[in-house]
Amino acid sequence: LVLLRKQRVSEASEHFRRALALGGADVEAHVNLGVIACIEGRLEDARVHFEQSLAIHREVGNRRIEGIDTSNLGNVHRELGNTGQAEQLYQLALAIHREVGNRRDAGIVIGNLGLLQNDQGHTDEARALYEDRSAFLKQLAGGSAGAALALRAAREAQAQTAGPGKL
Repeated sequence: LVLLRKQRVSEASEHFRRALALGGADVEAHVNLGVIACIEGRLEDARVHFEQSLAIHREVGNRRIEGIDTSNLGNVHRELGNTGQAEQLYQLALAIHREVGNRRDAGIVIGNLGLLQNDQGHTDEARALYEDRSAFLKQLAGGSAGAALALRAAREAQAQTAGPGKL
């Protein structure tokens, strides 16, 4: 992880590949190789690693990380243009996050759903999701910090849905 944080991606990738060669089911290695593959634009490789991580987390019953893996897969499918699959994965991830009380990542998924709607030209739906996310962030953080997060999310929503020259 240190190598990845220092943007030494190829060294980090080699480290995680060695970890997989030694243990085979190193879930951290799969997740990190998935992230690296995304950074490098190798979306099919990312999909494979995120699916392997998801399978491991399902097997051991780690629902919280299962939700994160599912959201990661939604991101990959969104980038691949598989909007229907991305939406299904985001909805599943949101349901898992709500089930386990993972409010922070539920908010992230709501934002991802907003981006997906905006990508498809559904600006009203995207705006509504961004507003939901803003209210959610405000409630999650509370007080002035929550208000600041909500304001930031509202500005992001406006920028995402306004289009060029409309801000």
